[in-house]
Amino acid sequence: MTGEGAKQNTWIHAAVLAVMYVLTRCVDLLSLPMFNDEAIYIRWATLVREDPTRLFISSIDGKSPLFTWFNALTLGLFDDVLLSGRAVSVLAGAFAVAGIYLVGKTLYSPSAGFSASAMYLLFPFSTIHDRMALMDTMATAFVVWLFYFIFRFAREENVFRNGIAMGLAMGLGFLTKTPVLMFFIFPVLGLLFFSDYKNPRSWKGLAVAYAAALIVMAPYLSYEPPTHTAGTSKVLHNAHIWDSLAALLKLEDSPLFANIKGLLGDLWAYVTWPLALIFAVSALRVFKTRDRKEVFLFLWFLIPSAAIAVLGRVVYSRYYLFAVPPVALLSAMTLAKLSGAIFAKWEYAAAVRRFRPAISFGALGLVLLPAACFDYKLIRSPESAGWVEQDRWQYADSEYSGYGIKEAVDFFVGVAREKPVVVFVTETWGMPGDALHLYLRDRPNIQVYEAWWFTTMPVVPANIEKFKVFKSKYDRGYTATLNMSDLKNKEVYFVDRDHVSPPAVLMERNPNLKRIRSFKKLEDGHSFSVYRLDPSIQLYVPIAPPQARP
Repeated sequence: MTGEGAKQNTWIHAAVLAVMYVLTRCVDLLSLPMFNDEAIYIRWATLVREDPTRLFISSIDGKSPLFTWFNALTLGLFDDVLLSGRAVSVLAGAFAVAGIYLVGKTLYSPSAGFSASAMYLLFPFSTIHDRMALMDTMATAFVVWLFYFIFRFAREENVFRNGIAMGLAMGLGFLTKTPVLMFFIFPVLGLLFFSDYKNPRSWKGLAVAYAAALIVMAPYLSYEPPTHTAGTSKVLHNAHIWDSLAALLKLEDSPLFANIKGLLGDLWAYVTWPLALIFAVSALRVFKTRDRKEVFLFLWFLIPSAAIAVLGRVVYSRYYLFAVPPVALLSAMTLAKLSGAIFAKWEYAAAVRRFRPAISFGALGLVLLPAACFDYKLIRSPESAGWVEQDRWQYADSEYSGYGIKEAVDFFVGVAREKPVVVFVTETWGMPGDALHLYLRDRPNIQVYEAWWFTTMPVVPANIEKFKVFKSKYDRGYTATLNMSDLKNKEVYFVDRDHVSPPAVLMERNPNLKRIRSFKKLEDGHSFSVYRLDPSIQLYVPIAPPQARP
């Protein structure tokens, strides 16, 4: 193919991928309500935007800050605050798809790059997470570009420039999600696999890569949060990450086999069965041919997947996302080689050879059909999509899902049109408090406070004149004094999860609270409930109010 023809094909590939991406990522982006972790991350972003000295607010939970920083920049660009977070993932996902195309093009051919990126784009694995305000898509994007620069480095195309690029990808990936540390071994493996490891210049380029990564990571590593969640680590997130490995070595109750079963189920559901089978064939072919490029791609899948399966105590499908791109790349290569073998050996192939591109495109569309059907259901009606059981539970059927938040917001906004409203929520992370705070904080006639005292006394005691209130549970500086007398002539409500505050127990301790609404029916109750204060019932506490926790 001439240079002009190749350039034209590249533009066609880019246009097709762009249309596919917009249709699968931007249409009905709010069809799945806000998830618990999305509420937390977007709340962090609002704190960063309001006070840049809180750049590392996420470190209190052992989380990297980069996603939060980008989200802080997108706040205010959309009418719905959830779009501000999901837009970051949509852009990061496009970055990942572009990187997969370039990896496939660099290793094999433009058509292989197109097939791989189209597969990845339609994988429910990526569609689900590219449409959510979570860190995993951005981390995956940096991992993809790390591998692209590893392959560029292996071709000795300016080892120092590509070394810096590798370092930036590693450092920014770590600043997005700390488990990206698992991929820091791959530049060394790439040098051993593809480069002249006896060449000092290659090792110098590699040293530049790790130095660049360390420089990018240094501000976060040197920051010490004033407090942190118990059981978390700033570098490894989970401070008990080695407990699972210890249990395995001691032949105790290890989650390894359950995690492997979960991974296989995730691949079957979210890669879909035709491509899961093709990937299985690809894995067998890797062991047979031992082609270095394909072995390296398989290690991209195997090493992080194995590490998560061994070390993870509770593992969700999104944890594996950055191990999914090589599934698409290897599957695309298997289909390309199968197509080549058929056209080379089939006696009638010569007669239809000129239609090979159309036939190949049709075959690709056929194997991607189940993925496209899943994506359609996910976009139009998330509750009807073929989720794995664990994801259906957390995103749709549990107290961590956002079903009911919109209705609650509409209720409070409606009341506020007639009378000032005060909403007390708890310090529970995520749902429903953070979501309600995000949607109500800028609404006229509505104030939202975190009632940190509700576990030790009534939510609204009659003989307490004032409380110190925090800016948020994530930032415990005193920011204001709430005078309880200010609640007069206002509609006062309390909201919490039913599992955290069982309605019967809560109303026994707070006879002046009446449950008026409950949202999202679960198997054993509701996701959360709204209680209205009856000002005619006065509750008194016999002791002085507790001191606010520092």
